[in-house]
Amino acid sequence: MGKESLLNWQPDLPAPTSEDWREAYGAKKGKNEKSTTYSLNGSPNQTTYQAPNKNPIPFIYSDMKIAGGLTVDTAEYPFFGLWSSTALNKKPLSLTVSGYFRGNEYIKNRNALITALDEITTDDEPGYLTLPLWGRFPVVVVDWDIAENSNENGQCAINITFTRAGCPIEKRWELKGELSKTIPECAEATLEKACNSFDSKLKDNLDSDSLTSNFTIFQKALIGFVGRVQGSTNHLNAMTNEVSKISNLIAQGIKSPKTLALALFGATAKIVGSLSEIKHSMVDMVSFFRVEKNEKNALFCFLPTDKYQSPIEAVTVKQQMTKQACENLYKLNAFYAVSLLLPQLQNTTYQEMKNLFSLYNKLERSLDLNDPSVYEAVNNLRMATAQAVAEKQLSQELSIKLDSGMPILALAHYLGTSEKVLRELNTVADSFVIQGGVRYV
Repeated sequence: MGKESLLNWQPDLPAPTSEDWREAYGAKKGKNEKSTTYSLNGSPNQTTYQAPNKNPIPFIYSDMKIAGGLTVDTAEYPFFGLWSSTALNKKPLSLTVSGYFRGNEYIKNRNALITALDEITTDDEPGYLTLPLWGRFPVVVVDWDIAENSNENGQCAINITFTRAGCPIEKRWELKGELSKTIPECAEATLEKACNSFDSKLKDNLDSDSLTSNFTIFQKALIGFVGRVQGSTNHLNAMTNEVSKISNLIAQGIKSPKTLALALFGATAKIVGSLSEIKHSMVDMVSFFRVEKNEKNALFCFLPTDKYQSPIEAVTVKQQMTKQACENLYKLNAFYAVSLLLPQLQNTTYQEMKNLFSLYNKLERSLDLNDPSVYEAVNNLRMATAQAVAEKQLSQELSIKLDSGMPILALAHYLGTSEKVLRELNTVADSFVIQGGVRYV
């Protein structure tokens, strides 16, 4: 679903009344006239604020300020004199408007504006600020003040700060295409950036023996993972053959960091993909209860990698650099695997998923993300995984057991659901109190 379907939210600037500032204020140009003039019967276009579902309140415009920009993450360590900056997102537009009320009815108009500004505004139900030179902005009221001076009777000054209305939180889960990426897309980007970064780090710091020794350890660990998988011989053989490509490359004397890194990620991708194939294969459905925990078993093989330290001793600088690069690559590979596995889990309670995600975040914090391209790829992959898991949890039926009675309205509020949902999924004997096992979504 693209951004066109996101009601109440348009990221572009609104269209002004006219690109000619005089015409934007309401001036007209006759057929045979070269200049624009205001008609005697008309009045200039006014600045107004309109609360949700209310009439617009006009006021005299004095000045305004609009501010935006980007939220930037700047990494300064560990290299003295160098830093890197990554744009994380656009900042929401902030609008500050100043103006006046004047005239015999300024008190009436002032109070009407205060009433309008007191109306709660949200992304779903924004207010609207109309500026002749800018157009009509959907806005959320942040703060305002009105000042009166005894030396200036018959008028008051107003200052209002708005934030441009954004995308409702419920709609953000629906973002696809250009505004978000899928897990496979983010995983592929993470694989590519991790392998390129690994190759770049070792360009002038490679110790070939340390490299092959570390990848031999990785290959043995993956073979151990395969040994825990329950499935058909064909699937197990396919996974083993893919993992064995690492040792085959080493046996052929290939010591290219990028080639070995690609083989490591390829073997991991094969293992993760095969787990899904096993679960949905007709050959293996006979032993469903034997294979249903494959994903969880694999997760608990990859999640503890945050503590991984290579047992290979490093004496020289190149050996130490190679060792550190290999350790981080192995953790990135584990993060890649967990990101693909988490959305595949079935029948997982909220608390179980919360605990798994806590370990997932811990694994992410253990990564060396000084390379901006790797940082961006990992961040995108985590967000895509979080979105997929949240969507699944939101649609999954949950249950809770109440030892004592609880009012149904209070329970609905506590569970974050509606009374209607509770009544549809449960047999409610009492119209007000519910007790025992309760199902909800």
